[in-house]
Amino acid sequence: MTYTDQRLKLDGGRLYLFTDGVTEGWSADGRMLEVFGLKALLDKYSLRPPAEQLERVVETLVHPGVRLRDDLTLLVIG
Repeated sequence: MTYTDQRLKLDGGRLYLFTDGVTEGWSADGRMLEVFGLKALLDKYSLRPPAEQLERVVETLVHPGVRLRDDLTLLVIG
């Protein structure tokens, strides 16, 4: 198998990679996050450092006493 190297210039931006467990996660009010909800959260915390931004997303999806239905993987580069 051959892989091609790719370069991406972020120019101060961030690149997000995530599994469907993030967008299919449920907020405390019982709504599925979906892509638009994830984007809204990332935008809301865009001025925070990447690690803190990701913490806020996880806090939205992980609640005491509520079992996750899927894995949550979210990676930020930038």
